[in-house]
Amino acid sequence: MIRFWRDYHVVTVSDESRCTWRWEIKRHSEPMGVKLIGDGFLSQRAAEEAGRRALTDFLAAFMSEEERE
Repeated sequence: MIRFWRDYHVVTVSDESRCTWRWEIKRHSEPMGVKLIGDGFLSQRAAEEAGRRALTDFLAAFMSEEERE
């Protein structure tokens, strides 16, 4: 089980013109070693919502993997 699930969070970033937004899953304690990103969103809110769904899916998959071990 993931003991430090609060260690993961979603950040949103826009391009300089704020025409598109992206989300990225990050870890507070140390870099993850891979980038989990979704881009092409027309608003910050859309990027945040998609990022939260992606984080939920990521943590569920991570927990499933740990349960197999």
